[in-house]
Amino acid sequence: MLNSVKLTGKNRLRFTAFSLVMLLWLALLPGFVQAQATPVTTVSSQAISRQPLILKLDDGYTTKAELNLPAAPSANRLPAVLLIGGSGQTDMNGAGPVPAGAPVFQIYKEMLDNLAGQGFIVYKYNKRGLDTGGKILDQARSDQRTNEVLVKDAAAALRQFLADPRVDPDRVFLMGHSQGSLIAAQVAQLCPGQVKGLVLTGPITSWKAAFDYQLVDRFIEVAHRADQDRDGKLGSQELTGALNRDQAIFANFRDVQLLETAVLPYFSRPAPGQIGPLKSGLPVDKDKDGQLSIEQELKPVLLDQRATFLNRPVILENSGESGAALQSLQDGPQLEEILFPLNLPVFFQHSLEDERFPLEPVQALATGLNAASVPAVLNVYPGLTHAFIPGSLLYNLREKNQAPETGRVVPARLLNDQAAWLHNRLKGLPTSPTAATPGPALQGPAAPGLFDLSSLLLKLLQLLLKS
Repeated sequence: MLNSVKLTGKNRLRFTAFSLVMLLWLALLPGFVQAQATPVTTVSSQAISRQPLILKLDDGYTTKAELNLPAAPSANRLPAVLLIGGSGQTDMNGAGPVPAGAPVFQIYKEMLDNLAGQGFIVYKYNKRGLDTGGKILDQARSDQRTNEVLVKDAAAALRQFLADPRVDPDRVFLMGHSQGSLIAAQVAQLCPGQVKGLVLTGPITSWKAAFDYQLVDRFIEVAHRADQDRDGKLGSQELTGALNRDQAIFANFRDVQLLETAVLPYFSRPAPGQIGPLKSGLPVDKDKDGQLSIEQELKPVLLDQRATFLNRPVILENSGESGAALQSLQDGPQLEEILFPLNLPVFFQHSLEDERFPLEPVQALATGLNAASVPAVLNVYPGLTHAFIPGSLLYNLREKNQAPETGRVVPARLLNDQAAWLHNRLKGLPTSPTAATPGPALQGPAAPGLFDLSSLLLKLLQLLLKS
């Protein structure tokens, strides 16, 4: 739980100035465009009806699904959002396998609960072969999740969703996260006229580019940032310096995690927080100088890993996907190939320090769409992971063993930006009367808010005031 700060006199002035600086900084970020203003200012906490469903896929296989909507009855059919989740072992709520005692983040549930609490009917489903928490029910079915199968499964979910009499067929949107961004675009392409817009969160514009970034580019980037004397090589003093930067700053925290994965295993660790010499006898030290050349020694190892990753069991296990599935994604279409001819309004949301896919291709795509008169908005969020979890939360989990309470972790601003964009797209679209009385559904309140943008700013201010 974050401690509150009482701001009076000088502290209030400092907080006001800090807030204004932050807002101005965000506005000047490359590619940052604020969603149009609407009267949506807080995350909703009104009651939500929850209806468990069974989704029958085209090949007869079944998986769990759920439909959520406002508990209060409506005289009209409701605007609708279908969620298509990301890759790996994640369930319809965004939860995946975690070590015992670790917190479970349900980012998709947070997003959809917010929309259901603000007047939308929403639909989510487990990917084939998976159960609650990302548990594998059927390994063979799970291994079938190629690009083509994922598109067909999502299209089946859309058909079931549209068959519900409470859904307004003229006000249907798709929301895709990560891998789901490409799948959502393909479903809209497969079902012309049935979708009015796309919300693409943490989008991947190309799986080939994603694999290049995740297996090579991000590690090379962070290695060059650690190379303080710019000689192209990493030594113990430079790496010790990188390791001891303030990791309460998410960019530093992220860099250290990447160094721990791809660089630091080659070096000795004589004491906590200290990096020793390059381990002797390693084949990576080709010139035997005791340092790690970024381009001549580290990069070839990473490029070999990139070229052979589909045959590496450890990488496949960590991805939660089969080699055939990953190959199909790599060979699949790029996002721009779909969005330009599709000509649908798009709302992109991307983390400034996204560790899974870089911001620049998304910025270029949004700019290109607008130049082609395809409405596109890109909002960029600093300090968040690819899953939109605050980096400060992860830092506290690791350094202070401070687990979040049950509740939201996705910042309220990001949730409300989604609702604001959707409400703006609804303007001018006709509403349809309800065709039938909704059937019985399970009811429950939305989870209370915890980590919204205000609390994150307060936490940062606390750090500034202590310095």
